[in-house]
Amino acid sequence: LVASYLKKNKNKFAWSLFALFSTLGFYTIPIMLYPFAAVAAWLLLSIMREDRDSRLKTGLMKYLFASAAATFIMSFTLYIPVFIVSGFGSLVNFKAAEPLPFSYLLKHLLPFFASTLDQWTCDNPASINLLVLSGFIISVAFHRRLSRGVPVTFAAAVSIIPLLLAQRIIPYERVLIFLLPLYFISASAGIVYIAGLVKERFGRHSRLITSAAIIGLAAILSLNVVNRGSVYSPVYYPSPLPDAKKIALFLKDNLKPNDGILLTGGYELTPLEYYFNAYKLPIGNLKDPLAGRERVLVVVQHSRANKLMGILKEKGYSPPRFTTPKLITVFNSSAIYEIRDVSLGDTPPDGTFFK
Repeated sequence: LVASYLKKNKNKFAWSLFALFSTLGFYTIPIMLYPFAAVAAWLLLSIMREDRDSRLKTGLMKYLFASAAATFIMSFTLYIPVFIVSGFGSLVNFKAAEPLPFSYLLKHLLPFFASTLDQWTCDNPASINLLVLSGFIISVAFHRRLSRGVPVTFAAAVSIIPLLLAQRIIPYERVLIFLLPLYFISASAGIVYIAGLVKERFGRHSRLITSAAIIGLAAILSLNVVNRGSVYSPVYYPSPLPDAKKIALFLKDNLKPNDGILLTGGYELTPLEYYFNAYKLPIGNLKDPLAGRERVLVVVQHSRANKLMGILKEKGYSPPRFTTPKLITVFNSSAIYEIRDVSLGDTPPDGTFFK
């Protein structure tokens, strides 16, 4: 809404607010880069496309670039204390920001967008998802009939995709959550366009048909969310590891200095980190499970235990370098298996490493 005002007005106060709020976004979370890039691209394309006085257009372009420069200068200034205390690497040197091979990036970029869309619509029946996707495609294809401005979806695509290619990363799907409202708004516009065609065909019965369709759709979606239960037990996001305390207590008596702890199957690390600190367990065993470890203790959900060999293979913990997983202990919702790096020592005859 702010951007739609800015593309037409050289209002210093409004442009300053845009820079200020963008700065606060960057300071809150660095991945503000993606929504900022999308909005900036839309403003740039909108200003260039508008049929107006060239002086006004030039002035608006100057305001846009000045606001962008001010945003990055203020954001960098706010991060200076972080850089002093933790170093510049604290902002960029983490696993999710490591550049990927370009061939790998190109191969997995499209599946990443598909996975993101799947997360947005995971609670909907396939038929509803197809309807929404059709509405989105129609809104893009018939954009000129639905709106006079630059498509926001186009601006997002031409800004975010080049950024990902330049960074050579595939982020977490939740990074693009800001596009979720845009997707459904665009889909709604396409569906409304279809409904308009239906109205022309059915005349006076169209209002009744539309109302019934809306009520039926709302009922189906609501019931499906309840039945799916993803609100209570997320399918796509890390599980909170309900056995964290029991696992930590078990490891307190059995963990050796050179052991590694590997969480698999979507478990979140934070709860176990908390109990590691509470019981004064070595956090390094949890942070880097593969660094020269003779033994790795693998935590896995009961529901995924039958896929453990495949999970370990994907992570590089499979034979012949490592022994076959051996069940050590079981908790309410998870279990601990044991594998050993054969190259670093001899495997005990009984295959176990606990006394």
